[in-house]
Amino acid sequence: LLGDLMAQIDGYSTSARETDAERTAVFGVLLETLTDHQAMEDPSGSRLLGGICSGLVRKNAHVAWAGYFVRDQEDILIPQCLDGAHRQGLHIPKSPGDPAWEALEHRSPVIWKNGEGRMPAWLGSLGKAAAEVACFPFGEEDVQAVGIVATWQKGYFQRVGSSYFLAFAHIGDLVFRLRSQALRDPLTGLPNRQLFLDRLTHDREQNCRRERLLGVGIFDLDGFKEVNDRWGHAAGDELLRQVVARISPLLRTGDTLARLGGDEFGLLLPDLSQIDDIEVICGRILEELRRPFDLGNEATVISASIGFTAYPLDDGDPETLLRHADTALYAAKGEGKDQCRSHTWAMDAETEHRAAAREQVACALRENRLLLHYQPIVSTEGGGGSPVLGVEALLRLDPGDGNLRLP
Repeated sequence: LLGDLMAQIDGYSTSARETDAERTAVFGVLLETLTDHQAMEDPSGSRLLGGICSGLVRKNAHVAWAGYFVRDQEDILIPQCLDGAHRQGLHIPKSPGDPAWEALEHRSPVIWKNGEGRMPAWLGSLGKAAAEVACFPFGEEDVQAVGIVATWQKGYFQRVGSSYFLAFAHIGDLVFRLRSQALRDPLTGLPNRQLFLDRLTHDREQNCRRERLLGVGIFDLDGFKEVNDRWGHAAGDELLRQVVARISPLLRTGDTLARLGGDEFGLLLPDLSQIDDIEVICGRILEELRRPFDLGNEATVISASIGFTAYPLDDGDPETLLRHADTALYAAKGEGKDQCRSHTWAMDAETEHRAAAREQVACALRENRLLLHYQPIVSTEGGGGSPVLGVEALLRLDPGDGNLRLP
Protein backbone atom coordinates (compact mmCIF):
# COMPACT_ATOMS: atom_id res chain seq x y z
CA LEU A 1 0.00 0.00 0.00
CA LEU A 2 2.82 2.41 0.93
CA GLY A 3 4.61 1.77 -2.37
CA ASP A 4 1.43 2.31 -4.34
CA LEU A 5 0.73 5.60 -2.58
CA MET A 6 4.23 6.88 -3.12
CA ALA A 7 3.92 6.21 -6.84
CA GLN A 8 0.83 8.44 -6.96
CA ILE A 9 2.40 11.45 -5.27
CA ASP A 10 3.76 13.89 -7.85
CA GLY A 11 7.42 14.72 -7.46
CA TYR A 12 7.94 12.50 -4.41
CA SER A 13 11.42 11.33 -5.38
CA THR A 14 12.65 14.93 -5.56
CA SER A 15 10.74 16.23 -2.53
CA ALA A 16 11.93 13.41 -0.29
CA ARG A 17 15.46 14.77 -0.53
CA GLU A 18 14.43 18.28 0.47
CA THR A 19 14.60 19.54 4.02
CA ASP A 20 11.42 21.55 3.82
CA ALA A 21 9.86 21.15 7.28
CA GLU A 22 6.28 21.45 6.09
CA ARG A 23 6.59 18.77 3.44
CA THR A 24 8.42 16.55 5.89
CA ALA A 25 5.57 17.01 8.38
CA VAL A 26 2.93 16.08 5.81
CA PHE A 27 4.91 13.02 4.73
CA GLY A 28 5.47 12.10 8.39
CA VAL A 29 1.72 11.97 9.00
CA LEU A 30 1.33 9.62 6.04
CA LEU A 31 4.13 7.34 7.21
CA GLU A 32 2.99 7.34 10.83
CA THR A 33 -0.58 6.47 9.85
CA LEU A 34 0.42 3.58 7.61
CA THR A 35 2.63 2.06 10.30
CA ASP A 36 -0.03 2.28 13.02
CA HIS A 37 -0.97 -1.41 13.32
CA GLN A 38 -4.06 -0.76 15.45
CA ALA A 39 -5.36 1.76 12.91
CA MET A 40 -4.70 -0.60 10.01
CA GLU A 41 -6.53 -3.44 11.77
CA ASP A 42 -9.65 -1.37 12.50
CA PRO A 43 -12.25 -2.83 10.07
CA SER A 44 -14.31 0.39 10.01
CA GLY A 45 -11.32 2.52 8.99
CA SER A 46 -12.42 5.28 11.41
CA ARG A 47 -9.20 5.07 13.42
CA LEU A 48 -7.14 5.33 10.25
CA LEU A 49 -9.03 8.36 8.90
CA GLY A 50 -9.15 10.00 12.33
CA GLY A 51 -5.40 9.52 12.73
CA ILE A 52 -4.76 11.32 9.43
CA CYS A 53 -6.93 14.30 10.40
CA SER A 54 -5.43 14.67 13.87
CA GLY A 55 -1.90 14.15 12.53
CA LEU A 56 -2.23 16.94 9.97
CA VAL A 57 -3.42 19.38 12.64
CA ARG A 58 -0.97 18.22 15.31
CA LYS A 59 2.19 18.13 13.20
CA ASN A 60 1.73 21.22 11.06
CA ALA A 61 1.25 24.63 12.63
CA HIS A 62 -0.25 26.03 9.42
CA VAL A 63 -3.12 23.48 9.20
CA ALA A 64 -6.23 24.83 10.94
CA TRP A 65 -8.40 21.73 10.64
CA ALA A 66 -8.83 18.61 8.49
CA GLY A 67 -11.68 16.23 7.89
CA TYR A 68 -13.35 13.62 5.70
CA PHE A 69 -16.89 14.43 4.56
CA VAL A 70 -19.31 11.88 3.08
CA ARG A 71 -22.19 12.64 0.72
CA ASP A 72 -25.54 11.36 1.96
CA GLN A 73 -28.81 10.74 0.09
CA GLU A 74 -29.98 14.29 0.79
CA ASP A 75 -27.04 15.83 -1.12
CA ILE A 76 -25.40 16.96 2.10
CA LEU A 77 -21.77 16.38 3.03
CA ILE A 78 -21.58 15.01 6.59
CA PRO A 79 -18.27 14.90 8.54
CA GLN A 80 -17.03 11.33 8.98
CA CYS A 81 -13.85 12.41 10.79
CA LEU A 82 -12.86 15.95 11.76
CA ASP A 83 -10.03 17.40 13.85
CA GLY A 84 -9.30 21.02 14.75
CA ALA A 85 -12.95 22.14 14.52
CA HIS A 86 -16.28 21.23 16.11
CA ARG A 87 -18.24 18.71 14.04
CA GLN A 88 -21.46 19.13 16.04
CA GLY A 89 -24.10 20.32 13.58
CA LEU A 90 -21.54 20.92 10.83
CA HIS A 91 -22.71 19.90 7.36
CA ILE A 92 -22.16 21.14 3.81
CA PRO A 93 -25.38 21.43 1.76
CA LYS A 94 -25.11 21.31 -2.01
CA SER A 95 -24.94 24.82 -3.47
CA PRO A 96 -23.51 26.43 -6.63
CA GLY A 97 -19.90 27.57 -6.33
CA ASP A 98 -19.22 25.64 -3.14
CA PRO A 99 -15.60 24.38 -3.36
CA ALA A 100 -16.37 20.97 -1.84
CA TRP A 101 -19.23 20.30 -4.27
CA GLU A 102 -17.23 21.66 -7.21
CA ALA A 103 -14.47 19.17 -6.38
CA LEU A 104 -17.00 16.32 -6.38
CA GLU A 105 -18.65 17.49 -9.60
CA HIS A 106 -15.40 17.88 -11.56
CA ARG A 107 -13.63 14.96 -9.83
CA SER A 108 -10.52 17.08 -9.26
CA PRO A 109 -9.06 19.08 -6.33
CA VAL A 110 -10.38 22.60 -5.73
CA ILE A 111 -8.61 25.24 -3.61
CA TRP A 112 -10.65 28.12 -2.21
CA LYS A 113 -8.78 31.24 -1.04
CA ASN A 114 -10.18 33.72 1.44
CA GLY A 115 -10.94 37.02 -0.24
CA GLU A 116 -11.40 35.47 -3.67
CA GLY A 117 -15.12 34.95 -4.07
CA ARG A 118 -17.92 34.51 -1.55
CA MET A 119 -17.10 32.56 1.61
CA PRO A 120 -19.19 29.37 1.94
CA ALA A 121 -21.73 29.69 4.75
CA TRP A 122 -20.60 26.45 6.42
CA LEU A 123 -17.01 27.73 6.53
CA GLY A 124 -18.08 30.95 8.21
CA SER A 125 -20.03 28.97 10.84
CA LEU A 126 -16.78 27.42 12.09
CA GLY A 127 -15.73 30.80 13.43
CA LYS A 128 -12.17 30.30 12.18
CA ALA A 129 -10.92 32.57 9.41
CA ALA A 130 -9.02 30.00 7.35
CA ALA A 131 -6.88 31.52 4.61
CA GLU A 132 -7.21 28.56 2.23
CA VAL A 133 -9.34 25.44 2.01
CA ALA A 134 -8.36 22.53 -0.26
CA CYS A 135 -10.96 19.91 -1.25
CA PHE A 136 -9.86 16.51 -2.57
CA PRO A 137 -12.68 14.31 -3.95
CA PHE A 138 -12.70 10.51 -3.89
CA GLY A 139 -15.09 7.57 -3.86
CA GLU A 140 -17.42 5.99 -6.41
CA GLU A 141 -21.01 6.54 -7.49
CA ASP A 142 -22.67 4.91 -4.49
CA VAL A 143 -20.26 6.41 -1.92
CA GLN A 144 -18.81 9.83 -2.67
CA ALA A 145 -16.65 11.78 -0.26
CA VAL A 146 -14.22 14.67 -0.06
CA GLY A 147 -11.17 15.29 2.10
CA ILE A 148 -10.93 18.93 3.24
CA VAL A 149 -7.85 20.63 4.67
CA ALA A 150 -8.00 24.25 5.90
CA THR A 151 -4.88 26.33 6.55
CA TRP A 152 -4.09 29.61 8.30
CA GLN A 153 -1.68 30.73 5.58
CA LYS A 154 -2.56 31.89 2.06
CA GLY A 155 -0.46 30.28 -0.69
CA TYR A 156 0.23 27.25 1.51
CA PHE A 157 -0.90 24.59 -0.97
CA GLN A 158 1.00 26.21 -3.83
CA ARG A 159 4.18 26.31 -1.78
CA VAL A 160 3.96 22.82 -0.26
CA GLY A 161 2.30 21.21 -3.27
CA SER A 162 -1.28 19.98 -3.19
CA SER A 163 -0.13 16.65 -4.67
CA TYR A 164 1.21 15.71 -1.23
CA PHE A 165 -2.34 15.70 0.08
CA LEU A 166 -3.65 13.48 -2.69
CA ALA A 167 -2.29 10.49 -0.78
CA PHE A 168 -4.79 11.16 2.01
CA ALA A 169 -7.62 11.14 -0.52
CA HIS A 170 -6.28 7.82 -1.87
CA ILE A 171 -6.32 6.35 1.64
CA GLY A 172 -9.87 7.59 2.18
CA ASP A 173 -10.86 6.03 -1.12
CA LEU A 174 -9.34 2.71 -0.11
CA VAL A 175 -11.04 2.74 3.29
CA PHE A 176 -14.45 3.56 1.82
CA ARG A 177 -14.05 0.94 -0.90
CA LEU A 178 -13.22 -1.76 1.65
CA ARG A 179 -15.99 -0.60 3.95
CA SER A 180 -18.46 -0.68 1.07
CA GLN A 181 -17.43 -4.24 0.24
CA ALA A 182 -17.94 -5.25 3.87
CA LEU A 183 -21.46 -3.80 3.82
CA ARG A 184 -22.50 -5.35 0.51
CA ASP A 185 -23.85 -8.76 -0.36
CA PRO A 186 -21.18 -10.33 -2.61
CA LEU A 187 -23.72 -12.22 -4.77
CA THR A 188 -26.13 -9.41 -5.64
CA GLY A 189 -24.15 -6.28 -4.75
CA LEU A 190 -27.06 -5.11 -2.59
CA PRO A 191 -26.65 -3.63 0.91
CA ASN A 192 -26.43 -6.34 3.57
CA ARG A 193 -28.30 -6.41 6.90
CA GLN A 194 -25.84 -4.10 8.66
CA LEU A 195 -25.99 -1.42 5.98
CA PHE A 196 -29.79 -1.86 5.76
CA LEU A 197 -30.12 -1.12 9.49
CA ASP A 198 -27.82 1.91 9.14
CA ARG A 199 -29.99 3.29 6.34
CA LEU A 200 -33.15 2.47 8.27
CA THR A 201 -31.84 4.53 11.19
CA HIS A 202 -30.98 7.42 8.86
CA ASP A 203 -34.28 7.31 6.91
CA ARG A 204 -36.24 7.09 10.15
CA GLU A 205 -34.65 10.32 11.43
CA GLN A 206 -35.16 12.10 8.10
CA ASN A 207 -38.83 11.11 7.79
CA CYS A 208 -39.51 12.18 11.35
CA ARG A 209 -38.37 15.72 10.55
CA ARG A 210 -40.41 15.85 7.33
CA GLU A 211 -43.59 14.39 8.84
CA ARG A 212 -43.77 11.80 6.09
CA LEU A 213 -44.13 8.01 6.17
CA LEU A 214 -41.30 5.51 5.94
CA GLY A 215 -42.24 2.06 4.65
CA VAL A 216 -40.18 -0.82 6.08
CA GLY A 217 -40.72 -4.16 4.38
CA ILE A 218 -39.37 -7.70 4.27
CA PHE A 219 -40.12 -10.19 1.53
CA ASP A 220 -38.92 -13.65 0.63
CA LEU A 221 -39.48 -16.01 -2.27
CA ASP A 222 -42.14 -18.72 -2.18
CA GLY A 223 -40.65 -21.85 -3.72
CA PHE A 224 -36.98 -20.86 -3.55
CA LYS A 225 -36.00 -24.03 -1.68
CA GLU A 226 -37.55 -26.17 -4.41
CA VAL A 227 -35.37 -24.40 -7.02
CA ASN A 228 -32.24 -25.15 -4.99
CA ASP A 229 -33.28 -28.76 -4.40
CA ARG A 230 -34.14 -29.42 -8.05
CA TRP A 231 -31.39 -27.59 -9.97
CA GLY A 232 -28.76 -26.84 -7.35
CA HIS A 233 -27.43 -23.74 -5.61
CA ALA A 234 -25.97 -22.25 -8.80
CA ALA A 235 -29.50 -22.00 -10.21
CA GLY A 236 -30.69 -20.53 -6.92
CA ASP A 237 -27.96 -17.86 -7.08
CA GLU A 238 -28.93 -17.00 -10.65
CA LEU A 239 -32.57 -16.71 -9.59
CA LEU A 240 -31.62 -14.25 -6.82
CA ARG A 241 -29.67 -12.11 -9.29
CA GLN A 242 -32.62 -12.06 -11.71
CA VAL A 243 -34.99 -11.13 -8.87
CA VAL A 244 -32.81 -8.12 -8.03
CA ALA A 245 -32.60 -7.11 -11.71
CA ARG A 246 -36.41 -7.13 -11.95
CA ILE A 247 -37.19 -5.31 -8.72
CA SER A 248 -34.56 -2.55 -8.83
CA PRO A 249 -36.21 -0.64 -11.75
CA LEU A 250 -39.52 -0.60 -9.83
CA LEU A 251 -38.04 1.43 -6.97
CA ARG A 252 -37.55 5.19 -6.75
CA THR A 253 -34.33 7.07 -6.21
CA GLY A 254 -33.77 7.01 -2.47
CA ASP A 255 -35.47 3.65 -1.93
CA THR A 256 -33.33 0.78 -0.61
CA LEU A 257 -33.41 -2.87 -1.60
CA ALA A 258 -31.17 -5.07 0.57
CA ARG A 259 -30.44 -8.77 0.87
CA LEU A 260 -30.84 -9.74 4.51
CA GLY A 261 -29.84 -13.38 4.01
CA GLY A 262 -30.81 -16.42 1.96
CA ASP A 263 -33.85 -15.49 -0.14
CA GLU A 264 -34.95 -12.76 2.30
CA PHE A 265 -34.83 -9.12 1.18
CA GLY A 266 -35.43 -5.81 2.93
CA LEU A 267 -37.21 -2.72 1.56
CA LEU A 268 -36.95 0.90 2.68
CA LEU A 269 -39.49 3.27 1.09
CA PRO A 270 -38.98 6.79 2.49
CA ASP A 271 -40.89 10.01 1.89
CA LEU A 272 -44.39 8.56 1.38
CA SER A 273 -47.65 10.38 1.97
CA GLN A 274 -49.96 7.43 2.71
CA ILE A 275 -50.04 3.69 3.39
CA ASP A 276 -51.56 3.04 -0.03
CA ASP A 277 -48.25 4.11 -1.63
CA ILE A 278 -46.51 1.17 0.07
CA GLU A 279 -49.19 -1.25 -1.08
CA VAL A 280 -48.88 -0.01 -4.68
CA ILE A 281 -45.11 -0.61 -4.74
CA CYS A 282 -45.49 -4.02 -3.08
CA GLY A 283 -48.20 -4.95 -5.58
CA ARG A 284 -45.85 -4.17 -8.48
CA ILE A 285 -43.13 -6.31 -6.94
CA LEU A 286 -45.49 -9.27 -6.49
CA GLU A 287 -46.78 -8.94 -10.05
CA GLU A 288 -43.26 -8.77 -11.49
CA LEU A 289 -42.11 -11.86 -9.59
CA ARG A 290 -45.03 -13.95 -10.85
CA ARG A 291 -43.61 -13.88 -14.37
CA PRO A 292 -41.56 -17.00 -15.26
CA PHE A 293 -37.79 -16.95 -14.74
CA ASP A 294 -35.39 -18.47 -17.29
CA LEU A 295 -32.70 -20.41 -15.43
CA GLY A 296 -31.36 -22.24 -18.48
CA ASN A 297 -33.19 -25.49 -17.71
CA GLU A 298 -36.81 -24.55 -18.11
CA ALA A 299 -39.16 -21.73 -17.17
CA THR A 300 -39.37 -21.45 -13.38
CA VAL A 301 -42.41 -19.93 -11.69
CA ILE A 302 -42.21 -18.59 -8.14
CA SER A 303 -43.97 -15.94 -6.08
CA ALA A 304 -43.18 -13.78 -3.08
CA SER A 305 -44.69 -12.85 0.27
CA ILE A 306 -44.24 -9.36 1.71
CA GLY A 307 -44.74 -7.97 5.18
CA PHE A 308 -44.38 -4.27 5.96
CA THR A 309 -44.94 -1.59 8.56
CA ALA A 310 -44.87 2.22 8.40
CA TYR A 311 -43.07 4.70 10.61
CA PRO A 312 -44.15 6.85 12.51
CA LEU A 313 -47.59 5.19 12.59
CA ASP A 314 -45.56 2.31 14.00
CA ASP A 315 -43.35 4.33 16.35
CA GLY A 316 -40.68 1.71 17.02
CA ASP A 317 -36.90 1.76 16.94
CA PRO A 318 -35.15 0.27 13.86
CA GLU A 319 -34.96 -3.25 15.32
CA THR A 320 -38.63 -3.14 16.33
CA LEU A 321 -39.73 -1.92 12.89
CA LEU A 322 -37.83 -4.77 11.27
CA ARG A 323 -39.36 -7.29 13.67
CA HIS A 324 -42.87 -5.98 12.96
CA ALA A 325 -42.29 -6.28 9.20
CA ASP A 326 -41.13 -9.85 9.79
CA THR A 327 -44.29 -10.57 11.80
CA ALA A 328 -46.40 -9.28 8.91
CA LEU A 329 -44.41 -11.46 6.50
CA TYR A 330 -45.18 -14.49 8.68
CA ALA A 331 -48.88 -13.59 8.49
CA ALA A 332 -48.73 -13.23 4.69
CA LYS A 333 -47.23 -16.71 4.40
CA GLY A 334 -49.75 -18.16 6.84
CA GLU A 335 -52.64 -16.78 4.78
CA GLY A 336 -51.59 -18.49 1.57
CA LYS A 337 -48.41 -16.68 0.34
CA ASP A 338 -48.11 -14.56 -2.84
CA GLN A 339 -49.49 -11.49 -1.06
CA CYS A 340 -48.48 -8.58 1.15
CA ARG A 341 -49.69 -7.82 4.65
CA SER A 342 -49.33 -4.73 6.82
CA HIS A 343 -48.35 -5.13 10.46
CA THR A 344 -51.15 -4.86 13.01
CA TRP A 345 -51.09 -5.03 16.79
CA ALA A 346 -53.32 -8.12 16.61
CA MET A 347 -50.40 -9.88 14.89
CA ASP A 348 -48.20 -9.01 17.86
CA ALA A 349 -50.78 -10.44 20.24
CA GLU A 350 -50.91 -13.68 18.24
CA THR A 351 -47.11 -13.88 18.16
CA GLU A 352 -46.94 -13.35 21.93
CA HIS A 353 -49.63 -15.99 22.44
CA ARG A 354 -47.67 -18.54 20.39
CA ALA A 355 -44.46 -17.69 22.24
CA ALA A 356 -46.20 -18.06 25.62
CA ALA A 357 -47.65 -21.43 24.57
CA ARG A 358 -44.20 -22.68 23.48
CA GLU A 359 -42.69 -21.58 26.79
CA GLN A 360 -45.50 -23.24 28.76
CA VAL A 361 -44.93 -26.55 26.97
CA ALA A 362 -41.14 -26.32 27.43
CA CYS A 363 -41.59 -25.62 31.14
CA ALA A 364 -44.03 -28.53 31.51
CA LEU A 365 -41.54 -30.84 29.78
CA ARG A 366 -38.75 -29.81 32.18
CA GLU A 367 -41.04 -30.31 35.22
CA ASN A 368 -42.50 -33.61 33.98
CA ARG A 369 -46.04 -32.21 33.66
CA LEU A 370 -46.71 -33.69 30.20
CA LEU A 371 -48.91 -36.75 30.80
CA LEU A 372 -49.49 -39.62 28.38
CA HIS A 373 -53.04 -41.02 28.27
CA TYR A 374 -54.37 -43.89 26.20
CA GLN A 375 -57.83 -44.00 24.66
CA PRO A 376 -59.09 -47.34 23.30
CA ILE A 377 -60.24 -47.66 19.68
CA VAL A 378 -63.28 -49.95 19.77
CA SER A 379 -65.07 -51.73 16.91
CA THR A 380 -68.84 -51.17 16.85
CA GLU A 381 -69.38 -54.20 14.65
CA GLY A 382 -70.45 -57.46 16.25
CA GLY A 383 -68.46 -60.66 16.07
CA GLY A 384 -66.13 -62.73 18.14
CA GLY A 385 -62.95 -61.55 19.76
CA SER A 386 -62.08 -58.36 21.59
CA PRO A 387 -63.86 -55.22 20.39
CA VAL A 388 -60.69 -53.19 21.17
CA LEU A 389 -58.79 -52.71 17.90
CA GLY A 390 -56.07 -50.47 19.26
CA VAL A 391 -55.38 -47.33 21.24
CA GLU A 392 -54.84 -43.65 20.56
CA ALA A 393 -51.96 -42.08 22.49
CA LEU A 394 -52.84 -38.63 23.82
CA LEU A 395 -50.37 -36.13 25.35
CA ARG A 396 -51.95 -33.85 27.94
CA LEU A 397 -50.50 -30.83 29.75
CA ASP A 398 -51.00 -30.28 33.46
CA PRO A 399 -50.73 -26.49 34.12
CA GLY A 400 -49.88 -27.27 37.74
CA ASP A 401 -53.30 -26.81 39.29
CA GLY A 402 -54.45 -30.40 38.68
CA ASN A 403 -56.77 -29.48 35.81
CA LEU A 404 -55.53 -30.86 32.50
CA ARG A 405 -55.21 -28.36 29.70
CA LEU A 406 -57.76 -28.97 26.93
CA PRO A 407 -56.29 -29.71 23.46
